Amino acid sequence: MDTGSREVRRLRHGRRQTVFVWGVLAGMTVVALGHIAQYGVNVPLAEDWNMVPVLAGEEPGFWSWVWSQNNEHRLPAARLLSLGMLAVTRDFRAGMVLNTLLLAVLTSGLVLLARRLRGRTSIVDAFFPVALLHLGHWENLMWSWQLQFVLATAMIGLLLVLLVGVRVPVAPGPAALLGGTALLLPFGGGTALPMVPAAVVGMLAVVWLPRASRRSRLIALAAVVAAVTLVGVYFIGWEAATWYPDNPGVEPTLRTTARVLALGWGPVAEISYLFFALAAAAVLGSAGVLLLLALSHDDAQRGRALALLCFLGGIAVTALAIGYGRAGLQATEALPDRYDIVMLPGILAAWFAWQLFGPPRARRVVQAGLLAVVMLLLPLNIAKGYGWRSWYTTNMAAVERDIRAGIPVDGLVQRHGDFLMHWDKEQLAQRMLMLQRADIGPFADLGVGSAPD
Repeated sequence: MDTGSREVRRLRHGRRQTVFVWGVLAGMTVVALGHIAQYGVNVPLAEDWNMVPVLAGEEPGFWSWVWSQNNEHRLPAARLLSLGMLAVTRDFRAGMVLNTLLLAVLTSGLVLLARRLRGRTSIVDAFFPVALLHLGHWENLMWSWQLQFVLATAMIGLLLVLLVGVRVPVAPGPAALLGGTALLLPFGGGTALPMVPAAVVGMLAVVWLPRASRRSRLIALAAVVAAVTLVGVYFIGWEAATWYPDNPGVEPTLRTTARVLALGWGPVAEISYLFFALAAAAVLGSAGVLLLLALSHDDAQRGRALALLCFLGGIAVTALAIGYGRAGLQATEALPDRYDIVMLPGILAAWFAWQLFGPPRARRVVQAGLLAVVMLLLPLNIAKGYGWRSWYTTNMAAVERDIRAGIPVDGLVQRHGDFLMHWDKEQLAQRMLMLQRADIGPFADLGVGSAPD
């Protein structure tokens, strides 16, 4: 066979792999959006009710509300974005769609970054859509309030894309983009906050070690100062949530941290959290070894390796922080499935560490292995997500049925308060009436009734 024929075959093979990867991404996005269209309901759930007073125009202190805590989290970015969507659509399903599209955009960026690093798209890049867009993420996809986790994940994912993909020496424009991403993180809540040190050190590593221009370095330095200042502002007036049990000690904290790490493989990891935590530790640890070895390379590679090491360190700190904060609950309840998306950026960073610094044969094995694992776990993760779907759809159908039947507010709260907003039944009743007065959703046809005294 002549050289021309081999080149034609190579190009056709490359096109097939590109079509496959983008087909998986598009297909999984459409499936998720289709499930939202079929099962989503325009009724707030749990913390969604926090959006009702401001949406209905009955929130007296707008900026205080924007900056107020939800548990340990300040979520100004997610609150403002959610409010914007709700103001336009007046539909609580809009957040579900936004969650899905944000993950699809992040996935697309990762696929494009892998293509740029390798020079072509490979079938192993299907790892990104399978890991990020499967229906095991149902709690994040189908609960609008989970924009808080999805947006934080998108911010952290953007940071990863920039640390891996920025060209060195870093020009002023990309330096400003890196700095802007670091400044976003404090506005992403407690799950994004531990990544701020990783962002500032990683940014300095890729900007300063390869000796970027003086302007780029000044931009990076200014962003570092501003990001650290914002972290300080975050904690002004901050209060720890009093309704969580006190931390029970080192051993429960480490066990809960292991559960958090395990969820990077999806909610199915609860079947054997220790096994999946060890698998995650092996992936992250092997990437860490590669990055440590890469510190002996030239300045450009050293800066990139140090930045990725900082990123992995930030993910580890995030897991430990969640483990510490939630350890007291583990005696009475499992870790919620929604934490699965918080740990995924660590596995994504390990994937790119192997792409950048792994020996070619080992890199292919590791990346193919990661794709195989998420494919094998896919049916089990979907089944776990469908469990959340059944709980959601059964209860929401009952809520809608009782609204149509003209059940008054006090009756709705009595019947469905534990499902809709279990911690404050009086506040739930008041907010149902707010939706009625604002003519929003099915509550516009609410039966006559008043909030309980």
